[in-house]
Formats: sequence, structure tokens, C-alpha cells
Amino acid sequence: MNKKIMNRRNFLRLAAMTGAGAAIAACATPTPQVVKETVVVEKEKVIPQTVVVEKEKVVQQTVVVEKEKQVEKVVTATPAPAVAPATVNFFAGDVAENKDAFLLTADAFNARSDKVKVKINLIASQGFGAKIQTMIAANDGPDLWPGVSPGEAPRRGAHADITAFVQRDIAKPQEYWFQMGIDRSMYQGKWYAVPKDVGWNVIAYNIDMYEKFGVPLPKENWTFDDFIAMGKQLHRPDEGYFGTQFSGNSVLLWGGAGIPYNLGFKMQSDDGHTVKGFLDTPTSIEAIQWVIDLQDKHKISVSGEQAQALGGEPFYSGKVGLGVAGVWGLRDLLAAKFKFGLIHAPIKKAGDTIYTWGGAAHVFMWSGAKNKEANWEVMKFWSSPEGSKIAHVMRVAASPNPVVWTDHADDKDPVLGVFLKDGLRPTFQPPYEISSYFWQCVGGNFGDIWTRYLELKERPLENIAKDAAEKAQKCLDDNYSKEKK
Repeated sequence: MNKKIMNRRNFLRLAAMTGAGAAIAACATPTPQVVKETVVVEKEKVIPQTVVVEKEKVVQQTVVVEKEKQVEKVVTATPAPAVAPATVNFFAGDVAENKDAFLLTADAFNARSDKVKVKINLIASQGFGAKIQTMIAANDGPDLWPGVSPGEAPRRGAHADITAFVQRDIAKPQEYWFQMGIDRSMYQGKWYAVPKDVGWNVIAYNIDMYEKFGVPLPKENWTFDDFIAMGKQLHRPDEGYFGTQFSGNSVLLWGGAGIPYNLGFKMQSDDGHTVKGFLDTPTSIEAIQWVIDLQDKHKISVSGEQAQALGGEPFYSGKVGLGVAGVWGLRDLLAAKFKFGLIHAPIKKAGDTIYTWGGAAHVFMWSGAKNKEANWEVMKFWSSPEGSKIAHVMRVAASPNPVVWTDHADDKDPVLGVFLKDGLRPTFQPPYEISSYFWQCVGGNFGDIWTRYLELKERPLENIAKDAAEKAQKCLDDNYSKEKK
């Protein structure tokens, strides 16, 4: 895949040819203009008039009735000075792989906009969220900042409601953005963000390993039974090869592509406030059992110790048959030293709906921002095909606009084409993106299921899941009830 990566210097050179002239003109000192003006000065105009002064005797008399004279006069007029453009302060984390894309996108906006300019304020990525919260608490919040799905955070009042802007300027959001970007931009039917990029995971398989051990490659509509059978054939720890990297509760949270949704797993209600009746249903318990069995019954997963030895992402070591690949990790995938293939997550049986796991990053506006119209202009550009294509072409972030993918022929690319197809499949919002109390109340209790089953050898799984749901629900209820007081 030979995609040209544009650096900041080349981009600025292009911008200079297209937009710099207008920008310089707009900032220059006003020049006096010479204009011609017609003014009226005095000129006598004589009109003859007949007047009767006595009976049957006419006397000719001259009367001056008006004065008029036209001359051309040169007047020098100085135009009013240009109004300074509004400045929008966009705060972002100083992350090496994203920094250039942010700056280039800002350059592109500033080259095309005379009335609004954006200033990028890069701050340390570590503690970025805490820094933004501190600024807002001091009533000195950033005009704009990036982040993941707002979930229910807008109820606290820091995020500006931009519904009117979206409805005014984006005629068909469902055609303009990926659905996963839309869903995560809204809270209770209102818009509080726009997507700046999207990401999702698919199943990756090591073709070299499949060929080495004579295992048929997975095909469309493959099943969970196929997954287990392939993993058993590929898992040869004595030779340093492993069936799959999938293990632990992360498979059902974020690391399993569409596996949790294709298994029918649902941890909580859509608003994130209810766990009982979701986490502890027979379908959810069956999904948990399937994941546990990968390492406990079938023994085809990489252990934690083995994963550390293979590196941060075991699949990219070339020693794992079935793994996960994400749009946000595209550069790592393309740098792989072995042949690989991509496919959707397995399903229970042919004909089942195929889901994907997806997420999005957004741009938010502070509710206390002074010039919301100017802020919106920057947000709108960042989330547009024109703005988002910069990071997309650089392979730093994937555009939230499907048209950017097709305009760059990504749909015909053997790698990106699979991602695009999967990104258009239905998905759900991950549970940790919804409730503000997920990690405090749900995440830990959910993770304890694996500890109690695998390490403490507790049985049956049904009782463990019900207990976890009970504890998580009590914690959620306690925290939400405190907010009402």
C-alpha cells in the first residue's frame, strides 16, 4: 500500500500557494483610495419670464430663479480598518504521533478562514483530562478540546449543547459520518460533540502460521466453533506458537472486535444505570464462559507471562495465529513482518447479524466559551471531509466521514477495504463509555469473575456472575442516589 504521507513542510508549501495571498491581504495596513466625486457648486442660470405690469402693456424682465454648477472634484477616502479575526483556543495532548496532524489541520483551517483563526495549545498528555477539568472548574475552560465519547458527562454542564449548529449545517448526519461517531456524540437526543476520528477492531490472522501448519484460512460467516478448531490446530507452545491472544475480561470490554456482540453479551442498560438483568442473564453468562474456556478448557490462549515475553501486542510478534487489529493501530499492522489477513468477528451460526466493535474520538466545546459561533466553525471543519482527510492520509487517525475513505480508494485496498466494510456494520457503545461510575462500580466486579473462577476455583459461574451484578448494581444505585440529594 503506497500511500504518500504529507509532512507539515509540504503541506504549508501547498497552503502558501493557495491561501497565503488572501491572508496577507487581509492583514495589511489599509491603503488610501482615490475616488472621483461629483459635487454641486454655484452657477447662475438665467430664465426669461414675462410679467404684466400694466393693462395691455408687456414688459420683458429678467429674473434669477436658481444657481447651479457641476464640477468634478478628486476626493481621497480611507477605508475603515479590518476587523481582527476571532481566535479559538484548541487544547490538545502533546502526543508525538498526533501532533503534526493537529498542527496541519489548524494550518489548513487558518489558510481558508479570514474571520476565525484557531490556535493549538499543546499540553502534556499525561494528566490531560485533569488539566481540562481544572481549567473548567476555574471558569477558564478551553474553547475546544478532544476526547472520547462524553457518555453522560454533559449532564454536569461543562459541555456545550451544539444541537442547533449541527441541525443548521449538517443536513444528513447519517450520510456524513459513520454511525459509531454519531452515537457517541449525543446524550439524551442532543449533540454535545462531533467526531474527529473513528476506530474499530477486526480479527487478524497470521497467514504464515496457517500455511506452516496446514490450517485452512477463515472465510466470511465463520463461526465460534471454527475459531476454537483453528486455535487448537495453531496452538503449539512447545514450538513457540500460540493459538490466540484472546483471554481475560478485556475480550468482552474492548479487545475482542465484535466477539461480545456476536455472542449476544450485554453488560448493562443503554443508559448505564442498570446491571442486574443484563450481566447475569443466561446469554451473558454463556458469553463469559466462552471467553474463560479459551484459556481454561481449550487452552489455546497466550498466558499473561507469555504475552509479556512476546511484547505489548502479542499478535505482531508473528507467533500468534488469531489476534486483533484496530484502525487506531494501523501503522503497527502495516509494519508487520509476516503475511496477515483480516476478517469480521466469528458468529454463532450462518445468517446471524455480524456486529463490529467501534469507538470514536471527538471535539468538545466548553459551555462557557464566549464565541460559540467561531468555535463551531473550527469544530465543523475538524469533523468535515476536508479537515479529517489530513490525519487520515497521514495514517494517524481514521476519518469519521465515509466519503474520505472512498475518495482515497480505501474501499479497494486489501487492508483498509476490510476495515471499511466492518466499520459500516452495526455496533453498540461500549459500557465503559456510558456511566460515569462504570470503573468505580462495574469494571472491578466484572474483572473479579475471572479471578474467582480461574484462581479461586469458585463454581458455578452463574452464581459468580449474579453476585458481581448485585454488587455493581448496589454501587451504581448508591452513587446516583447521592446526586439527587
